[in-house]
Amino acid sequence: MISAKSKGKIENVYQIAISIGQQKVDSKRPKKSFGHRTTSNYPKTAENIFARGFVRNSFLRGMTANEIFFHAQGSREGLVDTHVKVSKIGYTTRKLGRVLEDLVVEYDGTIRKKNSGDIIRYMDNVSGFDSALVFEDTLPYLRMTEEEFKKTYY
Repeated sequence: MISAKSKGKIENVYQIAISIGQQKVDSKRPKKSFGHRTTSNYPKTAENIFARGFVRNSFLRGMTANEIFFHAQGSREGLVDTHVKVSKIGYTTRKLGRVLEDLVVEYDGTIRKKNSGDIIRYMDNVSGFDSALVFEDTLPYLRMTEEEFKKTYY
């Protein structure tokens, strides 16, 4: 799926198998806020990478309590960003649907207002071709037996 670029990144494989890595909150390392430290488990003078949000373990090996806390901080920010993007896209799609709901493609290829019949465009698309009829795709393997399929594709 990664090499086909359909889903995921190589970083996801690293996080599952090797190490989750440095966590970021507001695009920075976690700040010292709780008594001049990131969590109460670390001393005030702790300046190592683990006290500032580095997660050494992977999802496969499992995380310590501190690592889970840092990972949750970074993940929450990503979830909020995703939620905001999805809601904006949904609202934009709804507005676009409201604007286009009065338009219809007539049999002569023109785009018109449904109620008044006013012409908006003279063609459905730029080339004038019906995109549903331009390409023909046959699926010969649907009619093959299992033996024919193996001989052809293996």
